[in-house]
Amino acid sequence: MYDNKNTNRKVILFLYTVLADYFYQCIQSLVLKHPIRAVIISYPLDNDAPFIFENSEHIQIIPKQQFKSKEQLEDFIVKLNPVLLFTAGWSDVWYRMIAQRFKSQIPTIAGLDNPWKATLIQKIKLTLGSLLIRHSYSYLWVSGYPQYEFAKRLGFKDTNIIFNLYCANEPLFTRVYQKYQKIHFTKIPKKLLFLGRFVEYKNPLKLLEVFTKLYESGKTNGWELHFVGEGHLRSELLPNSDVPVFLHEFCNPVELPDIMHNYGGFCLPSQGEHWGVVVHEAALSGLPLLLSQSVYSQSSFLIQGFNGYSFDIGDDEDLKMTLTTFFNLDDARWQEMSDNSRYMGSKITHDDWVANLMSVIL
Repeated sequence: MYDNKNTNRKVILFLYTVLADYFYQCIQSLVLKHPIRAVIISYPLDNDAPFIFENSEHIQIIPKQQFKSKEQLEDFIVKLNPVLLFTAGWSDVWYRMIAQRFKSQIPTIAGLDNPWKATLIQKIKLTLGSLLIRHSYSYLWVSGYPQYEFAKRLGFKDTNIIFNLYCANEPLFTRVYQKYQKIHFTKIPKKLLFLGRFVEYKNPLKLLEVFTKLYESGKTNGWELHFVGEGHLRSELLPNSDVPVFLHEFCNPVELPDIMHNYGGFCLPSQGEHWGVVVHEAALSGLPLLLSQSVYSQSSFLIQGFNGYSFDIGDDEDLKMTLTTFFNLDDARWQEMSDNSRYMGSKITHDDWVANLMSVIL
């Protein structure tokens, strides 16, 4: 299943759930920058995000279902002899129990993208689970400041909390952005982009409803609304009228930077978006951001009025006002916001991601 003979590369083991392309690209950067061999145990792929991953010289992906028991997976890890173990959260019981077993031997890290909301359920889970989590993990790797608050309440010291768990494929987006920098828009590309899974919590139908009302009242100022992605709500995303709404197929991640260049703004109206790497991707593409207050990646990538706007997804009037304000930006103000978004997106890179991970073993 895995051959670690005749290599001077140390092994890092990733116990993952559904592997995403942006995370895979971070691991690619890791093995390019350091003498590391990465082994990834992962769940089956998500039908709404059909990425295809292949093994490479220093990366091997093994489906979790190949292991018939936790003990079989543990025996495999013993033979693998990793220097570090990462798990994508702690919801998988096998992964958490394995981390607890190996914690005394090697650093064990859990990813944390749950923001601290101070809800009753969170407080109950905090009381019941904090000791168990500390017994299983040496470090928590958080996506941002809202998640840092959660990690502190779980009892982890600052020295055992790592930042910037998620990073878009920043080198690819940077190359494409620089290619298009020489092309100056004579007019704003008046196309607003929603990119993601067409599922309830991301609220694509709410965006469609509000945009349609604005169009019918003559307040969209020539803007179009474009949906890109997959999901069971797809059939509901085309209006039965002449409203300028367009529906596109899921795109390959490699094509995404070129596709994003064609749009003039990005909107994510999610209810409870723990992070949203697509926000980082949009910022790297120089798109002004329109994000609901429940999109927690705005803590890193959005400054109100600087490179976009935040709105309350529970208040249709607030969303209407935000869209109307954005649709009426002049060319100079839009260009300023676009440049500012690119600046915000450039603050987290693959170099940061790799350095944060390697900091626990160097």
